[in-house]
Amino acid sequence: MKAILKREWNAYFQSPLSYLYMGFFLLCFGLCFYLINVSNSEGGVSGAFSVMVFAQIFLIPVLTMWLMSAERASKTEQLLLTAPVSTWQIVGGKFLSAFCLVAFTLLTTVFHVVVLAMNNAVIWQELILCYVGFLLLSAAYTAIGMFISSLLESPAVSAIVSIGVFVLMFALELLVGSGALSGAPLLFGVMQWLSLVQNYNDFLRGVLNVAPILQYISVTFIFLFLTVRVLERRRWN
Repeated sequence: MKAILKREWNAYFQSPLSYLYMGFFLLCFGLCFYLINVSNSEGGVSGAFSVMVFAQIFLIPVLTMWLMSAERASKTEQLLLTAPVSTWQIVGGKFLSAFCLVAFTLLTTVFHVVVLAMNNAVIWQELILCYVGFLLLSAAYTAIGMFISSLLESPAVSAIVSIGVFVLMFALELLVGSGALSGAPLLFGVMQWLSLVQNYNDFLRGVLNVAPILQYISVTFIFLFLTVRVLERRRWN
């Protein structure tokens, strides 16, 4: 897994993808911080993170579009699948490379926290939970985007489909919140489980709730498992 992680991490910084993700992420976070915290003299980071959660819907596909699709497009998937590593190591290494880039980019926003701390405007519990929740949410989005990438051969199509799926999921989350799906218990239950954005609200309020944490972890592992199954099917075929 370490070799796959190193390979994918180096590949990110040899292409404009990582810089595109980091640039737009930091630009969006910086604008949110200025408009919410500086211009309106508001303390805490919940306002900026509430916007960044929506931004990830469009930014995460930039990272996941190449994870699996590029291997098929460049005809290197067979070499990867016949390498002396398990499918879980392949999927885990690729997933961790994208997740580490998200975490590294998020770490650079500590500058904004320092600014808030200098002005005594930091609510530490809210701050920590916003960061932890954001990483867990991003991990779930990354796993879903990676699964979609494993199904498609074109990275561009993978990105478009991932964005479409994330937007559709959010639209259905709004329907769940309005009670419009209460007449369909099965669909209602599934969408409650997939309500990734809505369940981030506890973190924004600085409330430690185990349910969203377990939800994000379970979604992440289920979609990683599905990705493994897709690769194993192609490996043995």
